[in-house]
Amino acid sequence: MNCKKLLMRSGVIYLVFSMMVVSLAMMTSSCAKKEKVTSVEKEETSTAKVPFNYKPITLKVNIITPPVAGYWEHCFKPLFDRIKEMTDGRVNYHVYFQNQLCSPIGSSDAVRAGIADFSWAVQGYTPGKFPLSSVVELPFLIPSPVVAIGSPILRDLYEEFPEIRAEYKDWKVLWLQVHMAADIHSKKPITSLSDLKGMKILTQPAEAKIEAMKALGVTPLNIDISDFYLSLERGMANAAFMAWGAYEAMHIYEQASNHYLIAMLPVPCYYIMNKETFNKLLPHDQKVVETIFSLGGCGAMRDALAWSRSRVINGPCKDDTYIQPTPEDIAKARALAKPIWDKWAADRDAQGLPGTKVLNRVLELVEKYKDV
Repeated sequence: MNCKKLLMRSGVIYLVFSMMVVSLAMMTSSCAKKEKVTSVEKEETSTAKVPFNYKPITLKVNIITPPVAGYWEHCFKPLFDRIKEMTDGRVNYHVYFQNQLCSPIGSSDAVRAGIADFSWAVQGYTPGKFPLSSVVELPFLIPSPVVAIGSPILRDLYEEFPEIRAEYKDWKVLWLQVHMAADIHSKKPITSLSDLKGMKILTQPAEAKIEAMKALGVTPLNIDISDFYLSLERGMANAAFMAWGAYEAMHIYEQASNHYLIAMLPVPCYYIMNKETFNKLLPHDQKVVETIFSLGGCGAMRDALAWSRSRVINGPCKDDTYIQPTPEDIAKARALAKPIWDKWAADRDAQGLPGTKVLNRVLELVEKYKDV
């Protein structure tokens, strides 16, 4: 019992400290961002020339999660409200939640076709579409607990490699981001990598994820996430490997109250507009949209992610056990995962893409950003 309390206390302290650091950083940066956005607002609205017969545009905004997930309320809505305000209502919006316009898997195609004007899309839903950007998904390449540096790493790669920019040529990219990685939620405590051997753990489709779990001695059960709850309830699996938002939405906290904070696979996302719709906006309204998302998008989503995780940790999971892998276990996990990284690079090289060059650059950027 004392051991369990100690593990829980150390895990909670780590999580609370991490959220405090993120919140403090975002509070500091948001003040500077607000001043910049305000200056843009004054400049743009004072010089804006609106044609007499110009008709306001209402954006069809596709949000891949249901309203309860909180990403609309805590991230996207404030951004679109700001855009509406700064364009004097010339750019309005109407939001469509999960599956109302398209499935989450089809969100990028929906934006390209004009079914949606804006969407948040997850790269992992469309394997093969982003062969080089997928480098940030590789297991333990961006090690826990510094997985949050994935966003600046992905943005640097986008700026440095024309081959990566070409992967997004069908859309107007507003920002790129790497979300929190997935943890393991289990019925019994997992205290080290060695405890994973022989476990049956639920997961979702992703080649790198499945290969990494096998390398750790896990038997991955690749099933639809909607079946996770029953699988745990019926004892078909010992644990579920998933991000916190999905953990809460699927009520997995009723089945698994121990959390191994392994942060194995970050989730790269892209935030895109339909090119034709963007081009229809007045030039100064285009600049407003770009400014709002480039200055505020990443921070708003990080705040939303912190809020989502905090809500479940301080709510239904407040008495759970949280265990952080030791630095030794993280180093061991990275060593086990290295063959997966090398195979990823070799496969891209064989496709005529700079796989090895991109992989090596990520390793350099991890060192660059790890202490930021």
